[in-house]
Amino acid sequence: DGILVGFQARSVEGKDFKNTAKLPRSKTLFNLHRVKSALQIVLVESPFDVIRLDQVGISAVATMGASLPKNISGSHQIRLLNQYFSRVIVIPDAGEAGEKMVDRLAVGVKSLSRINLPPGKKDVGEMSDEQLKKLAAVLDDPLMALV
Repeated sequence: DGILVGFQARSVEGKDFKNTAKLPRSKTLFNLHRVKSALQIVLVESPFDVIRLDQVGISAVATMGASLPKNISGSHQIRLLNQYFSRVIVIPDAGEAGEKMVDRLAVGVKSLSRINLPPGKKDVGEMSDEQLKKLAAVLDDPLMALV
């Protein structure tokens, strides 16, 4: 509903994240209140990636990190994804944590697709404006629904 539940910050030098104490990360999908009416959604790990996608008009939400519960069927985030969206397109961060996230999502999300990052990119935030505009064009393509 757009109610403030906490803050997340990232260091300028690297990818160190700082969260407000008791931030309910496992119950939160960052940006959900702004994109609830979208039919499909791009799911990423970081709120900062959501902001980057929003800059090119892509509706996105973030899990607030790759860590999802092992018992995915009881996940509040999974229930929200299935409740609001007919299709979820995950763009995982590069690495083992991103792969584990995709594996867990595949068990719980009713309609899940995946888009891989361009070679050499660690997350959506590292993609160029041109790469993001191409991604937006692909997501707007009606044939994308067949993938």
